[in-house]
Amino acid sequence: MLVALTLGLAIVVAVIALFMGVFLVMEPDKEMTSRLLSLTTSAGEAPEPDESQGKIGGKLNKPVGKAMNRLGLSGNIAHKLAQANMAITPSEYYIITAGLMLGALLLGWVLTRIFAVGMAAALVAYMIPGSRLKSAHSKRQQNFTHQLPDLIMMLVSSLRAGYGLVHAINIVVSEMPSPSSEEFERVVQEIALGFSLRQALAHMVERIESDDLGLMVTAINIQHEVGGNLSEILETISNTIRERVRIKGEIQVMTTQQRYTGYALVGMPFILAVIISVINPGYMSEMFQPGWPMFIPIGALIMIFMGFILMRKMIRIDF
Repeated sequence: MLVALTLGLAIVVAVIALFMGVFLVMEPDKEMTSRLLSLTTSAGEAPEPDESQGKIGGKLNKPVGKAMNRLGLSGNIAHKLAQANMAITPSEYYIITAGLMLGALLLGWVLTRIFAVGMAAALVAYMIPGSRLKSAHSKRQQNFTHQLPDLIMMLVSSLRAGYGLVHAINIVVSEMPSPSSEEFERVVQEIALGFSLRQALAHMVERIESDDLGLMVTAINIQHEVGGNLSEILETISNTIRERVRIKGEIQVMTTQQRYTGYALVGMPFILAVIISVINPGYMSEMFQPGWPMFIPIGALIMIFMGFILMRKMIRIDF
């Protein structure tokens, strides 16, 4: 019994450490950003990273990276890591994911003695790095969209002052905060490497995946082909985007109550479980005995998770 408890405690500590690794290491890093900005590929994706420079996994980085390259798994993850501005390589991403899955598998099995529970825990752990990656990309995309109206007006002012578009982009790089400055700096880098302005802007749209940015780039491309007053076109687009951002903000305010209601409904079962456990410890402990009783809390957790996802989808308004 003591051995099992010790092993379980060690696994818990290991899983907590891995979770901390995901949230601390998978953070945007200025040094990594500079490395990504300094290179590019013809497809506009992130360059193939040097796996030997990884901070996680040590000597495992190279073989894991080679294996992922053979399986064709590195390119997609490298592109997503570049979109999210994550300071890790694809091999490090897979090492973190494998470590989380192994830790969750062992933890679930040691605590319940049911292998299926361990597998379910490993499946949940598998989704954590991907969710973190998606969240970081979404946040970066949102920040870029909020900066876009001011960015466009800066381009308009530069064009009206008599500067060319490329020079106006250089002004954006020097004056705008991240992530706008980083993305437009990469556009300048690609132009210096021989890409056309059209290609460099298309690559930026692929990285950011913003409809508003796509609208701006389309206007620039059309003006480049047929002519016209680009500053007036961009000013109109800036006002349109600013209005869209304002309406989105109003929608966020109008759905605040529903969002927090969802959070409260998700948190309520856990709060009640803690209160009941304090008042009458034996009442809750029966559900956590090895064997079939463990399926009761597992089923409850699955239904809570599904309900939370459903509520999030119901209050999400896309336009």
